[in-house]
This record gives sequence, C-alpha cells and structure tokens, in this order.
Amino acid sequence: MPAEYLTTFRVTNNSGKAERQFKIVCGDNLALTPHMGWNSWYVWENHITDSIMRASAEA
Repeated sequence: MPAEYLTTFRVTNNSGKAERQFKIVCGDNLALTPHMGWNSWYVWENHITDSIMRASAEA
C-alpha cells in the first residue's frame, strides 16, 4: 500500500547532538529508486580491466 512515513534521526557524540527528519516513501512498486548501499565492484577487488568496465557500462 503506498504511503509516506516520517521518522526522526537523533544522534549524540563527543561533538554534540544532531536531529533530522527523514521521510520514507513507499509505492506500489518494490523499488522507487535505484538500489543503494551495494556495490558490484567488490567482486572484482583489484582486478578491474577495461573490458569489465565496458561490459558494466553497456549493461
């Protein structure tokens, strides 16, 4: 069910305190935005080649 949810992030550390509202928007589809927080480059570690980069760009 499409909906919007408001929440508040509160953090405290040696530098002080901060607070910010955050809105979560849910729609009929599973993902309204591209995936975030996962990077496929980790599978290549330090073995990235020109052909791997071109294949990823084409995809």
